[in-house]
Amino acid sequence: MASFPPSTGLCPPTLPLLTSPGLERTGFLHGFTTRAAGPSPLRALGLADDEVYMVSQVHGSTVVVAEGEVGPFRAHQADAIVVFPSAARRAGAVRVADCVPVLVGDPRSGRAAAIHAGWRGVASGVVMAAVAALRARPPDLVAAIGPCIEACCFEVGEDVSDQLTFAVPAPFVEVRRQGGKAWVDLVAAVRAQLEACGVGATNIDRVGGCTRCDPVRYESFRRDGAESGRMLGVIAARAFS
Repeated sequence: MASFPPSTGLCPPTLPLLTSPGLERTGFLHGFTTRAAGPSPLRALGLADDEVYMVSQVHGSTVVVAEGEVGPFRAHQADAIVVFPSAARRAGAVRVADCVPVLVGDPRSGRAAAIHAGWRGVASGVVMAAVAALRARPPDLVAAIGPCIEACCFEVGEDVSDQLTFAVPAPFVEVRRQGGKAWVDLVAAVRAQLEACGVGATNIDRVGGCTRCDPVRYESFRRDGAESGRMLGVIAARAFS
């Protein structure tokens, strides 16, 4: 799989899958799909539908542990999936089109989490809940923040900005206010929450760029409304031999 530099927003338009150097280095099968992945995005990872757990995402903070058959599992209402190593390969995936996809791996246990972090999820603590559910030493964790809407395009009401500023231990989440509106940096918010959990700053990769700014590479609900598709953030538990 091709690696993607964590500090830039550029990627070739035809690249179907973006990956995190940190998660690659620690052996986790993972990726963030782009529009180039087409109608069968899991193929870019070599995964089959019955190997990937998904849920009904509700913009909350509920975390579920992947278990049982994949199909019925999708009835769960949650916004983060924790996957444990097992005899069969299993992965968790979240769907996004502006919200923040976050993938976290624990190199010690092989456990992994896929997190869907919209502004409501960030405000209600879904990132912290998922990290806690991994039952790991936070300094050991490796995380990646995938393509999502950035502060340049994420205009919200002042009430939303106030909720995020209250929930996130960082003074730079709101980048500016004007005319009753605010512009919020969800990437900074998620990064700050990961660090507040104890994840090391150097263990967090930023992968991809602003979804709304780039119609060639990314889906965006803010840009395209009901016409927008969805991208995936996927990570598999790492099995040990």
